Amino acid sequence: MSAGSTARFARSAVRLCLAAGAVVVSIAWLVGEGGLAWAVAGWGSAAAIGVAGGSWLVARHGDSSWSFVVALLAGMLARLLAFGTGAALAAGAGAPQLWAFVGGFAVSFVALQVWEGVFLHRATRGSGGGGAHGGDERQRVGSGVTG
Repeated sequence: MSAGSTARFARSAVRLCLAAGAVVVSIAWLVGEGGLAWAVAGWGSAAAIGVAGGSWLVARHGDSSWSFVVALLAGMLARLLAFGTGAALAAGAGAPQLWAFVGGFAVSFVALQVWEGVFLHRATRGSGGGGAHGGDERQRVGSGVTG
C-alpha cells in the first residue's frame, strides 16, 4: 500500500487507542484497588505494539513477497511477548494488578485487531483487488469473464 495509506492507518489507530485508553483509565479508576498503573501499562504496551505492527502490516499489504507474512508474524510475536512479560510482572504484584493489566491490554488489543481487519478489508475492496484473480467477483459474473 502507499505511504499515505500507512499514515492514515497510523493516525486512525492512535485516535482509537486514545479512546480505548480513556475507557481503561475510567474503569480502572472506578474499580480502584491500585490497578490503574497496571491497566495503563497493559493498554500502553498493546497500543504501542499494535500501532507499530499494524502500520507495518498495512505498508506491506499487497506486496508479492513474504514481507506481509513477516510483518504479521512479528506483530503477533511482539504482542505475545509483551503480554507474557507484563502479565508475569503484574501477577507478582497481586491478583487485582494482574486483572488490571489483562483488562488494559485486552481493550487495546481487541480494538486494534478489529480496526486492522476493517482497514485492510476496506483498502482491498477500494483498490479493486481481492480474490485469486483480482477484482470483485460480483463485477465479473455478469461480464462474461471467467476464471
